[in-house]
Amino acid sequence: MIKVINAHLFVSTATFLIALSFLFSEKLSGVIDPISLTLYRFVFASVILSPVIFLQEKYRSKIKQSFKKKL
Repeated sequence: MIKVINAHLFVSTATFLIALSFLFSEKLSGVIDPISLTLYRFVFASVILSPVIFLQEKYRSKIKQSFKKKL
C-alpha cells in the first residue's frame, strides 16, 4: 500500500513540476529568448541531478557502460 502511495506522490509531484514549467515559460518567454530558456532548463536539471547520479555507484557504472558503447 505504501508503494502505491509513493507512486501516486511521485506522479503528482512530476505533474506539478511540469505545470510550473509551463507557467514560468509563459512568463519568461517575453523576457528571455526561447533557446536560452531551454539552455537554462538543461543546466538547472543537470545541476540538480548530477549529485544523484555521481554519488550512487549503480548510476555511475551505467554511465561508464554507456560511454564504452558509444566510443
